[in-house]
Amino acid sequence: MNALTGELPLTSIVYAEPHYWDDEPELLEAADHIHAAITQSFDDIGAAISTFTIRSEDDLQHFLARRHSVLGIFTAMSGAVQPWMLKSADHFASIVIVGGFVQGLFSNRIAGLMLERNAAPPSMDVYSVLHEQQRTVLFARSMKAIRDFWQGAQAVERLRSSTILLIGETEPWVVSSSRDHQAFASQLGLQVQQIDLKELYDVYNSTEGTEANLLAKQWSSSATVVQEPTSHDIDNACRVTIAFRQLLAKYNADAVAIACFTLLKDLGTTSCLAVSELNDTSEYVGICEGDLDAGASMLLMKALTSDAAWMGNPVVTQNDNLMLVHCTAPRLIHGEQRPYLLRNHHESGIGVSPAVEMPVGLPVTLCRIGRNATAMSVHVGEAIGIPEEPTCRTQLTIKLPSIERYMATSLGNHQVLSYGDYGAALRSAADILHLTFLN
Repeated sequence: MNALTGELPLTSIVYAEPHYWDDEPELLEAADHIHAAITQSFDDIGAAISTFTIRSEDDLQHFLARRHSVLGIFTAMSGAVQPWMLKSADHFASIVIVGGFVQGLFSNRIAGLMLERNAAPPSMDVYSVLHEQQRTVLFARSMKAIRDFWQGAQAVERLRSSTILLIGETEPWVVSSSRDHQAFASQLGLQVQQIDLKELYDVYNSTEGTEANLLAKQWSSSATVVQEPTSHDIDNACRVTIAFRQLLAKYNADAVAIACFTLLKDLGTTSCLAVSELNDTSEYVGICEGDLDAGASMLLMKALTSDAAWMGNPVVTQNDNLMLVHCTAPRLIHGEQRPYLLRNHHESGIGVSPAVEMPVGLPVTLCRIGRNATAMSVHVGEAIGIPEEPTCRTQLTIKLPSIERYMATSLGNHQVLSYGDYGAALRSAADILHLTFLN
């Protein structure tokens, strides 16, 4: 629980062989400039950064004796520092090699001094060795690349700290989702805790009316229209929400994957509202139809963005746009509540489903982990319209660069959407997780 809000610290290390920098004040000035530039590039997101300058074997041993972060940012300031960099690399799960001699990263003067002092060869040398060792390593030529890599690494660490609570079984028609829970969890480094639906039903049936009534009033009063559901329907949907909360706390979990159609038949209500409410938060994820692949994708996207993630069914259209539709959309996008109606569930005609007016004119990223957690598909497009088709309650039209390419890289039905362009960060996350990246 709370895995999705953990912060990943960074360690910035510069390496300078004194034979190349015989002017010590100039060396220290350059090192301070590099550390300051990297630190300042993260100021707006508040990442904790430790800094070290290694100029000797003693400096290296002092550095290696300390405990360090998961991600190391290495900048070679001169030649002959390859052994120091490789020994340091053993202490990090992921490494960024900064091409500091490339104009634009640091001041032109510092970049020129680094190029003159032969910083390019060790940068390429160490990158090539680590890449050959199949280590997770990035050669960065911009601050944006460093930030994107950090975002991906942080999302992976959050994912690996998370637990999915699978209530019931994955619905039988979700044929693209992993059924081997142990292998799935091991591949991604997360936990899957499965419980029987009866445990949820017991909590649901013991839920007192007062708490559900208060929550139901909040949902009803904020809705633009309450169309089909009765107050009794909304109360029952909110009882499912409260039951989810209690089970998340009991199992110290970060996500609920619910066999929602089985629940619908057994309880005569829906979990759509409960899933939507979980997805409104920054700490939790709700997944319908027990789709673990979509669940891992939603956890990763929320871990990356700290914002809403929505799981939907893709609908290919004749004009090559893609519609995304489902009955479980979050109401909060970028911290702002979107207008919504309260409808019944599209397929069954019972219960409660929010029909959310999703934003348009903004970039969106679609993601899905699949193939038994060995691949990730990512597509960046633009939300361009809100259709009104006879299908699931929340609907959004998305313009993608190529529907053909989307179809060629599809990993299953359910797609996870977040607002923003997260293609580069997700590529880094895929590299760290050793997933084939498809886009």
